[in-house]
Amino acid sequence: MAADAKDPVVAEAAMQSDRILISWDKDFNHQRFLKERYRELNRIGFSCPEPHGATRLDEVIDLVEFAFERANGLPLALKIASDKVLVRDKVRL
Repeated sequence: MAADAKDPVVAEAAMQSDRILISWDKDFNHQRFLKERYRELNRIGFSCPEPHGATRLDEVIDLVEFAFERANGLPLALKIASDKVLVRDKVRL
């Protein structure tokens, strides 16, 4: 995707290709991505500094894999911060 691609375009592309969207873009936390249109979007949002993202993901990868395995194909939204991980089952939102 182009670096300047709009958030809805990126979200649609991720859903259509059955991929997990990973971002540091705080706009993806916006309420519009909780709408029915994005119900199938799997997303990992980082709120730690981007240079630390790979290290932080390495620290919590087991939890991330467990969360997606436990979801059994249902969409999830994960937020990875410097000191915590929030897992949201989007079906119940």
